[in-house]
Amino acid sequence: MQQDVEHQAHLAPAVRAQDADGDEELDDERAPGHVLVGACYPAARARLSVMRLRRHRRGMYHRLYPLWSLLHEAYPQDALPRNRISPWATLRRSHGVDRRYYRRAIECRDGSVRISPYLSRRTEMTATNLSASSADLLADRLCAALAAQAEDREAPHGAVAVAVPQAKGLDADVRQLVMLSDALRRSASHRTEREKRTEDQGSRRG
Repeated sequence: MQQDVEHQAHLAPAVRAQDADGDEELDDERAPGHVLVGACYPAARARLSVMRLRRHRRGMYHRLYPLWSLLHEAYPQDALPRNRISPWATLRRSHGVDRRYYRRAIECRDGSVRISPYLSRRTEMTATNLSASSADLLADRLCAALAAQAEDREAPHGAVAVAVPQAKGLDADVRQLVMLSDALRRSASHRTEREKRTEDQGSRRG
């Protein structure tokens, strides 16, 4: 019995050493994987941020359409050069999203400056940091201004700032233009509903 105990005590350091060597070898095998994951994580996180930004800009690009379409119809000469390839193919490309986003934002801003002399001077109160209510008011006045411009009326005023943000940067500018564009979409929807109700009432009377 005593010999067995002494034999186990003699083997214990060797077993511990073997286990330690095995653990060290296992750690060495895992080390390259840890280094690879650590090196790839920042790149993957940056890529994810870029994808989120471009998805956001794609949505803003489409939301600008009501404003852009009105201004583009009034001032087609202000359109910036387009690529000859398919617009949808361009939009699917990563850099294509940014290019179309920038172009539409710039064309909306240029058009808003062009139409601003036809806006009532009261719209200066809504020139910065639009809210939903002030955007609705500005949308109605913008439609009236476009109608006046289409009739070749003389512009009653000089250019005035329209939907200009207090914050700096293109994205801040686009947020204000999108609020105005959303208001135009709501206004068009309300007009369609009113016209439909009027048509229904007329048909009943007939």
